[in-house]
Amino acid sequence: MHRLPEAIGTTGHLQTSS
Repeated sequence: MHRLPEAIGTTGHLQTSS
């Protein structure tokens, strides 16, 4: 689930961790 851009960073990481 790596759809969000790296610009988000923290948010993207949280989604991946979930």
